This record gives sequence, structure tokens and C-alpha cells, in this order.
Amino acid sequence: MSVFPKNRRGATMMDAVVTLMLTALVGLMFSAIFPAATSSSRQAQDYKTATALAQRKMEQVRALKYELLTASVLYINGVIDSSDVTPFSFTTVDGVASKLTQGVGSLDIQDTAGDMKQVTITVSWVSSSHSVPRSVRLTTYIVDSRTRKV
Repeated sequence: MSVFPKNRRGATMMDAVVTLMLTALVGLMFSAIFPAATSSSRQAQDYKTATALAQRKMEQVRALKYELLTASVLYINGVIDSSDVTPFSFTTVDGVASKLTQGVGSLDIQDTAGDMKQVTITVSWVSSSHSVPRSVRLTTYIVDSRTRKV
């Protein structure tokens, strides 16, 4: 007496077809997720680059004394592209356009009080995967630390 039924014809073929279909389904799911992961990775890299550019520019500005935060001094020290238009651009001097898609860097200095200036640095670009405008903005205040006679 046999334990296995005698009529198992085609069972191995059905197992193979089901396995093939499951493998194809997993492959389809992976291929759908992979582009999204690549896009997210690229976007994260763009934010990392923009933040590094803005931070570097902020450190350049903070290295200057309060009284030296003028357009001509910033231009001579290679911080900005030109000294004629505010907000100042640093797109060319730092190569922002070559590091980010349609990248633009700007630096704005505003007098907020008699002895304090607000410095805002903005790095803007267009997301390469979705053509969405993106930007990173850093702001700091620089105070005149020279001693005052009262």
C-alpha cells in the first residue's frame, strides 16, 4: 500500500509556476521602491551640500569684525561676487551653480539696531527629480564688540 496518491501529475509544474509568480511579485515591489529610494538619497545629498555651502559662508562672515561687514570688504575678501547689489550673491565665488541644480547663493546684511546686524544666508536650488524649488536659510546676529565710552 502506497502512502502517496498516484494521481500527482502536474503538481510539480504548479509549484514551479507559483514560485515563479511570487518571485516576479517580489521583483516588481523592489523595482517600484528602488527609484523612490534613489530620489530620496539624491534629495538628502542636495540638502547636505546646500547646508555645507551656507555654513561655510556663515563662518566666513563671522570671521570678519562687525565694522568690516561692508560690501567692499566682503568683495575684496572673496566672500561675495560683487558689491553693487543687495542681497549679495556668492553663486560664482563658491561655485553654487556647479554643485546644485540651478543653485544660487545669497547673503543679506541688515542693520537691526545701532550696534547689531542680522546676517541671512540663503542657498536655493531646484530639485533635480521633481523640479521643486528648495532652499536652506541660516541667520545670525553680529554685535559690535568694540568698547564704548559712556
